[in-house]
Amino acid sequence: DLDRLHAMSLSMYSAQETHLAQQFEKQFITMRNKRMVERMERHLKQGGAFVGVGALHLSGDEGILRLLQKRGFTVKRAY
Repeated sequence: DLDRLHAMSLSMYSAQETHLAQQFEKQFITMRNKRMVERMERHLKQGGAFVGVGALHLSGDEGILRLLQKRGFTVKRAY
């Protein structure tokens, strides 16, 4: 459950560290997701690409999976 994992990560910050958690999220997750998707798109369109990222980069509206869907890619879970 990627969304739950993401929530657990954010819950590690205390109420006083909310600003720190938001800055971490913006700088190290959201902005990196956008940059990674831009860089991987060309390789994905060519086919046969393998991309490995940490789990926190996958969930949410600004996660890599959703960003790829917004660019027209089909995303599905492989078992």
